[in-house]
Amino acid sequence: MKLASKIMLMFLLAVVAITGLFSYLTIQQDTTDFTEDHAQHAADLVESIKPHLLLDAWNEGGHSEVEHVVRISTKRETTIRYLRRDDNAPGETPAALAFVRLDQTVTETVTDSNGNRRVHTIFPFEIDGKTRGEIDVSEPTDPVEERMRETITNSVLSVLAVAAICGAILIVGGLRMIGRPLTQLVEKTKRVGQGDFSEPLHLNRKDELGQLAMALNEMCDQLAEQRDTIQAETASRIETEHQLRHADRLKTVGRLAAGIAHEMGTPLNVVSGRAGLIASGKLNDEEIQKSAVVIKTEADRIAKIIRELLDFARRSTPQREAADLRQVLDHAVDLLRPYADKAHVTLKVEADGDAFPAHVDAGQIQQVITNLVMNAVQSMEDAGRVDVRLADTNVQPPEDVNLAAGEYYQIDVTDNGSGIPEERLHDIFEPFFTTKDVGAGTGLGLSISYGIVQEHGGWISVTSEVGQGSCFSVYLPKSAPAES
Repeated sequence: MKLASKIMLMFLLAVVAITGLFSYLTIQQDTTDFTEDHAQHAADLVESIKPHLLLDAWNEGGHSEVEHVVRISTKRETTIRYLRRDDNAPGETPAALAFVRLDQTVTETVTDSNGNRRVHTIFPFEIDGKTRGEIDVSEPTDPVEERMRETITNSVLSVLAVAAICGAILIVGGLRMIGRPLTQLVEKTKRVGQGDFSEPLHLNRKDELGQLAMALNEMCDQLAEQRDTIQAETASRIETEHQLRHADRLKTVGRLAAGIAHEMGTPLNVVSGRAGLIASGKLNDEEIQKSAVVIKTEADRIAKIIRELLDFARRSTPQREAADLRQVLDHAVDLLRPYADKAHVTLKVEADGDAFPAHVDAGQIQQVITNLVMNAVQSMEDAGRVDVRLADTNVQPPEDVNLAAGEYYQIDVTDNGSGIPEERLHDIFEPFFTTKDVGAGTGLGLSISYGIVQEHGGWISVTSEVGQGSCFSVYLPKSAPAES
């Protein structure tokens, strides 16, 4: 409705401007025509009496006789006066004095002391080549002023009529033809902005607004198709990523199997030996009780190892909750110690504090730490050392990481292994990229780990020197990130 109002207002202003200009030109033309008609009428009148009457009157009685002849020639509307050239000439009016001694014919409109407007034409009166006076022919301007008033009145009435018509068109046509369709288009656009592509808009018209509605409907159909495609691809990608993470967990479990078997071998031997003693019947009641306690203790130890392995390998939907990163770190390292011991690698954990509260998926973060520690262990050909350190820090993220500077938890996994060539550092987080021998790894561990940390609102950085070792640093926000 606002657009229709603006269009009508512009049209009305144009009509007012054109009508006003036309009225002004009409008034100017009427005034000019009236003045010219008066001048011509005055000239004809003076010319009709001048050759005979005025010359005879001058010869008979001079100024007095000329005044008499001029006076009796005055008509009802037209006034003719004779103005003497004498300095003490009586009867001269202020209006007439402005035209005296000009020695030429002049026409001008003058307002007298009573406010009456008259148009005067002054003719020089010459006898024997000498100007004796002037003849003033005047008449009121009432006719032209009446026409001016009529013109102005008609113009105002025309403008009012056009305004009334515009108002009617605005109410009837503007609301129906422009206002309502535009309102529907705006509402449809708002729904599109909110992601609602349903309910196509039907204006049932073939003009530009109808074409716009059809284009908007086609756009909504295309957006709906693209959204469905993106949702399907996203769901497929998420499912694939979950499967890859689960596969990575299972791969890690396989690597841990040998170490865990060794870890479980000792308590199983103890259980077997104690059970054999009890079965031999050579133990007294007190010894049997002690052996039973030892068997239970070792069985609990075995159950704990199996439970931790199952917790790590079990596939679960990522779920963030309050957790202590120190406990998550200790849990992961405890699970990896047998694997490290078998590889003759010393595994050490340090933390700058007792508690590190965070909002994370503990299982996923444990998977990240496990991947990094296992990669560190595998990077050493002989005995070596892996240090895991947890601290909080205030850090500025790298330029390629779109995160704000602030407080983060930093987990460093440092080894003294073979290191990574500098030209490969940019590719280590790419899927299926690996520096291991063929068959020794899938190249997914670091890529999956980086994705997990990124989903938690953090990032992983790496520094390495060939022959000296590598350091992988995991940064996790201290405050809970927005759910993705």
